[in-house]
Amino acid sequence: MKDKPKIIIGTAMYKRPILTNVVFDYYKDMIVRMSNVVDICFISCGSEGDTSKNLTEKNGFEYIEHPNTPLSQKNNALFNGLKNKGFDFFIFIGSDDLINDNIILKYIEYYEKGYDYGGLLDFKFVSPNGSFYWPGYSSHRKGEPIGGGRFFSKKLLTKLNWNPWGGSEINYGLDGVLTNSVERHNINKFTLIGRGVGCDLLTIRGGLSITNMNRLPNLIRITNPLDNIVMDVNKVSKMLEGGEYNNVFKND
Repeated sequence: MKDKPKIIIGTAMYKRPILTNVVFDYYKDMIVRMSNVVDICFISCGSEGDTSKNLTEKNGFEYIEHPNTPLSQKNNALFNGLKNKGFDFFIFIGSDDLINDNIILKYIEYYEKGYDYGGLLDFKFVSPNGSFYWPGYSSHRKGEPIGGGRFFSKKLLTKLNWNPWGGSEINYGLDGVLTNSVERHNINKFTLIGRGVGCDLLTIRGGLSITNMNRLPNLIRITNPLDNIVMDVNKVSKMLEGGEYNNVFKND
């Protein structure tokens, strides 16, 4: 019998404890739900001492502490924390990103075909202004994967010396710097239009988000943000009750 692939999902977290708990709870359920086909571990890098540490560990995840700024070095700390772990590939997500089961299964296919790097070109997001789909970059960055949900083989991370942002000290433009860092290496890479194959990344937007999603060009309003996302909406509603996100999962 072939061994199950071993993957790590990781993020850098900061504040937003209600939303973070929803996201962590989602991945905790995913780990159990997909345990027959894949071994998933989750790692989070936080900056608020016991507050973020306790939130992470109560969900059964591993925690790394690092100052929140510059964000490039906080992300490096997360990647550096993978160095001595046994895994096949790593998925880097934002702390408000939900990737669905189909993405995991599709990434396993790409890994088994020998790919080292890749990601989605499109995603969905929900915000107090409604639910939207973004088809991807149309500028000089056309064809570049979005920041959340990027796939890294262990081989690639070794080439990057577990330090994708190098010595940069920045809080914005991290996705572009990461792309440039990866592009310096001769690797097998893929991109995926998720909408056509049921591979959904859903971002939950509210306060403290780095990017104002509602300013993205070519947005398409949607009414089904939770399609292909396995989530108990009643459970989530109770978790969010009274917070700034309590209406975010309601259809337009």
